[in-house]
Amino acid sequence: MIPTCGEAVAVTGKYGTGRDPGDGRYADVSDKPWLARRINPAAVERIDEYLALCASRDLLPSQVALAWVTAQPGVTSSIIGPRTFEQWEDNLGALSLKLDEKLAVELDRIFPPGGAHSFFYEADFGPHDFPPLM
Repeated sequence: MIPTCGEAVAVTGKYGTGRDPGDGRYADVSDKPWLARRINPAAVERIDEYLALCASRDLLPSQVALAWVTAQPGVTSSIIGPRTFEQWEDNLGALSLKLDEKLAVELDRIFPPGGAHSFFYEADFGPHDFPPLM
């Protein structure tokens, strides 16, 4: 889930299949090729599954994502970036959410550990020996 959690487009649920993102800042990616690569069919399919899982448990996707990140070994804090008071309140709700084993297994099924489905970190830090992502 980590590769997808890093993307705001993933955890909000506004950008899934058949959803109208309205005036969302990523509603039109035609002039953002860097973002178009990240919103790919494999990523959207997993987000759709994730949103359905959250809905089936009456949980907010953003809270599940934050609770999942915070529950990982070695993580002492989650970094949030709410733009509105409502988003801030939703983020705070993740503090009281404890992921049970069944939910954790489902999350690992949707987002297999070690499997990235959407490129995110494509910074060019100069010469290196790593092959290109695409």
